[in-house]
Amino acid sequence: MKKMEITKRGRWKLIVPKLLIIFLFLFQIGFVGIPKTNAATTLTATIGSWSTIGLDKTKSNPVTDGPNEFLVQVRVTNTGLEAATDVLADFDWTPSNTYIYLDPYEVNPKSIGTINPGQTKDVFFLINVERTISAYYTSGSYDVNISGGNFVATSASGVLTVKELIKESRHHINSITASTTTPTLGQTFTITVNAKTSSSSYPNIEIPIIDYNPSVIQPIGVTTTWDGSSSDNLVLHNAGGNPMIATWTFKAVGVGSSQTGSFIFDQTNETSDNHHYNDYTSGPTIVVAGYSISGMKFNDLNGNEIKDTGEDGLSNWTIYIDANQNGSKEPGEQSTTTGGGGSYSFTNLSPGTYRIREVGQNGWNQTCPASGYYDVTITNTNVTGINFGNQQTMPVLHITKGDSPDPVQAGGTLTYTIEYWNSGNADATGVVITETYDSNVHMIAM
Repeated sequence: MKKMEITKRGRWKLIVPKLLIIFLFLFQIGFVGIPKTNAATTLTATIGSWSTIGLDKTKSNPVTDGPNEFLVQVRVTNTGLEAATDVLADFDWTPSNTYIYLDPYEVNPKSIGTINPGQTKDVFFLINVERTISAYYTSGSYDVNISGGNFVATSASGVLTVKELIKESRHHINSITASTTTPTLGQTFTITVNAKTSSSSYPNIEIPIIDYNPSVIQPIGVTTTWDGSSSDNLVLHNAGGNPMIATWTFKAVGVGSSQTGSFIFDQTNETSDNHHYNDYTSGPTIVVAGYSISGMKFNDLNGNEIKDTGEDGLSNWTIYIDANQNGSKEPGEQSTTTGGGGSYSFTNLSPGTYRIREVGQNGWNQTCPASGYYDVTITNTNVTGINFGNQQTMPVLHITKGDSPDPVQAGGTLTYTIEYWNSGNADATGVVITETYDSNVHMIAM
C-alpha cells in the first residue's frame, strides 16, 4: 500500500516500496519485448585418428608392398542448445606435401548435414601416400574447417608423418563382412572387421577400412570393441585382443561399385619408432544401385495419345537421354532399345532431372508426349510410366458412287457421281479408279 508523509517544507512525498519498483521494472521488460539472447550453437572439432601413416620398410623403389592408404577422422560435437544446420567439413593442407594427398576420388568439402545438441558426427578423409622412398619421414599439416549456417566456424588441425612400416604376421583379420553388398543410394550399412592381435595392449593401434571409392561409399562412423572396452575413435590406445571388432558405418553416396579392405596398424611401444602392419585383407565389393526410369513404346492406332486395349508395344525403337537437350541423339548419350513388348528402362541413375526422347522412324508420327520428350526428375525412387506413342503414317482411301435420276427410262441419260478421299495421315500416290459398266450403257461424257 502506498504511504504518504509530510516533509519539512510542507510538501507531500510519495514513498514506493523497493520491491514494487523491481516488480514494475520486470513487468515493463515483459511487455516492452526486450529481445532475449538464445544460447549460441557451438561446435567443437577433434581429431580421432593417428598422426602416423607410412610405407613398407623394404626400401624398394617404388614401394610396392604394404598399404599406402590411411584415414583422417574428425569428430564434430554440438555442445550448444540448438541444432547446427548445413554443416560442412573442408580439408586443407597447411602446407601441402607432394607425397601425401587426398585420394583422387575423395569428396571435399563433405556435407555433414544437421548435428543436434549433444550429438557427435564423424567425417573421414581418405589419404594416399606416394609409393616412393622419398616419402619416408616427411610430414604434412592439415586443417579441417567446420562451417555452416547458424554457428561460429571452428576447425581441427593435425600432422601426418610417413613412417617406415614393418610387415609382420602376429596380427590377423578373421573376416570382413557387410550388412549388405547392394545398398541403394542414400542407404547406410555396416562393414564389420573381425580381427585379433598378439598383445592386448598396444600404445597406438588402428583397424581402418581402405581401398574404397569415396565417390560411391563413404564411412560416417566406427566403433571398435575389445576385451570389454569400446571406442568411437579410429586410433585406439592401450588396446588389443582376440577378438577386436571394428564396426564401420558407411553411406552409399553414388552409383557404382567399390572394393573394400582392411589391415591392422600398430606401434609396439610409445618410446620406439617401431610401427607394424599385417597383410592386407580384401573385403566385400559393394555395388550401389541407382534408380530407374522405365516405360513402353506403343502403336497408337487411333492417335488419341493413350495406350488403349489392343494397341501393342513396338520393339526395336531407340529411346535415349538427351543430356544436352538439343533434340538429337549425340555420341555418348545413354540410350536403350525397346524390347519385344515395347518396354524399355534406364537403370543405375543418380537423383536428378533427365530429358527422355525417342529416335523417330520413317513412316511413323509420334503422338505422345505432345512436346516430343519428357523431363523426368528422380529424387529417391524409381520412375515408371514414361510411355511413347506412335501412329503409322498411311493413306486411308474412301470412295462413294451415286446416280441420278433413279430410276432412269430406257434411252434416258443417267449421271453417275463418284467421290473419293484420303482420311489417312500420309499421301496416297499412283491411285487408279476403275469402273466397269454394263454393255447396254454407253459413256457420253466424263
